[in-house]
Amino acid sequence: MSTKWLVTISEGNFQIALGKELMGVSGRWRKPLEEMKEGDDIIFYISKKKVGRGGPRSSVSEFAGLAQVVGPVSLSEERIWHSKGEETFPYQREIKFSASVGRAKASEICHSLEFIKNQDYWMLYLLTVTRKIPDADYETIKRALGK
Repeated sequence: MSTKWLVTISEGNFQIALGKELMGVSGRWRKPLEEMKEGDDIIFYISKKKVGRGGPRSSVSEFAGLAQVVGPVSLSEERIWHSKGEETFPYQREIKFSASVGRAKASEICHSLEFIKNQDYWMLYLLTVTRKIPDADYETIKRALGK
């Protein structure tokens, strides 16, 4: 049985991930990326429009994109990701996106997710770049995306 993952990403990096069918993380998040196995399922949480200085209009807070891990961890210093400073997100994995699906506002479904223990602070649970989520939460988000 596959493990379900939630990956927090900016809108700009989500578009790169879609185009390249690749996800990348910094060294700080290497371990969860290495823990993923081929065949594991991923749902993306879009946190903001771009990395760096935002503002009130930079927030997105949507779930989008279903993908599956299809390749091993690789290392690349190529600057393809939007980041703060010189970060390259060198630890990467090939992923395969499912057919296009819609988006779902996090605020509309977060109250029904098991991994969110305190509904008043639901956004804090989505700050982690990569986290395992229960199968039931994956299915809840997947249904909200219209898939």
